[in-house]
Amino acid sequence: MKFLVYILVFTLLWSCKQNNFKKIDANDIAEKELKTINFKEVDRFPLFKTCDETASRKVQQACFEQHLHQWIKPYLDTLDINLLQSDTLHLFLKINKTGKIHLDSLQGKMGLTKTFQRIFENAPQIYPAQKRGIPVNVKLELPIILKVN
Repeated sequence: MKFLVYILVFTLLWSCKQNNFKKIDANDIAEKELKTINFKEVDRFPLFKTCDETASRKVQQACFEQHLHQWIKPYLDTLDINLLQSDTLHLFLKINKTGKIHLDSLQGKMGLTKTFQRIFENAPQIYPAQKRGIPVNVKLELPIILKVN
């Protein structure tokens, strides 16, 4: 009986030595994880309060764009601009981690930067974009086509 116990203990100790447990460094895990993350896309698009946060990313993007256009249209209607020909303005917007919209830059032939900066000072609060559940800064381009009446 003693012999059987010795063999069992010896086998148990021997099997533990045979398993080569690798220590995995936390930095290696972090590096592998960072390689899999696509930093050019967000998981959740910035959202106005009426948009559905459980919808797909494309639906969220469409909802955001629709609400942004609805919000900015009254301001555009009140602009007093004398156009000789149709023009396109490219608004480069930044939405920060707290959901505040800022005009980053404006590309166009007219000097409307200050006007649009004032417009976006009154922008409604939105929910910021998220990547893996963490609010992130996002830069967007909003083209606005101005037509001659």
